[in-house]
Amino acid sequence: SHLKEELQARDKIRRKTVLENDYLRSMLLKTKNLEKESNTKQKEIEVLKDKISLFSYELEENRTCMQTTITSLEKRNQVLAKELQEKTALSETALQQLFEAKTEVEILQEKLSIETVKNITVSDTIKQSTTMMQEQVHGPQT
Repeated sequence: SHLKEELQARDKIRRKTVLENDYLRSMLLKTKNLEKESNTKQKEIEVLKDKISLFSYELEENRTCMQTTITSLEKRNQVLAKELQEKTALSETALQQLFEAKTEVEILQEKLSIETVKNITVSDTIKQSTTMMQEQVHGPQT
């Protein structure tokens, strides 16, 4: 009976040891899996950090490029605005000169018209005068 109890106790200890051993193996396996998963996640994090660094670099390059483009466009815009002002001033000057020339042409046309009327009047007067002189010298023409 004593031997039986001892065997039962040893069997109980053995079962307990097997269960603890299984539990420890299970925990060890879980730990290894967590380490693998952690390493995988760490590698993914490193890849993402590299991508973030690359995107940050590209973003900064794009920002610099855009700033250069903006500066260039602003300078071009200033040049075009200055050209527009100059051409507007030239157009205004040309319009003023055109207006002055038109006014001068109108004055000259009016003077020409007056001269034409005077010439016609003088011409008519000369014709009448010539006709009268001929009548006086030659007599009336029939």
